[in-house]
Amino acid sequence: MSVFFTVDENNVVDFMHFKPEKLPPDFLAKGKLTESIPVFEEIEGKIRITKYEVEKGFYPVYIDRPLTKEEIMQNEINNLKMMVADLGLQVGGGL
Repeated sequence: MSVFFTVDENNVVDFMHFKPEKLPPDFLAKGKLTESIPVFEEIEGKIRITKYEVEKGFYPVYIDRPLTKEEIMQNEINNLKMMVADLGLQVGGGL
């Protein structure tokens, strides 16, 4: 089974189609065909970007994902708890 894909100017795979025979010929001219695309590991807290270069083939690049509102709030709560604990130690020798 062939897979059609295109890459942008940064070599990021920005489009994949698993039934390239259904695509118009002029669209097929804008990309490449391959027999398969590898499955890459998912890493918690990261976003995987699939890239392609003729010399390297397909490869993943991982970037940090943005924190959710809940994660931001939890970080703030944890920071405040640490500040209160530090103040307690400074004022009274503990809580």
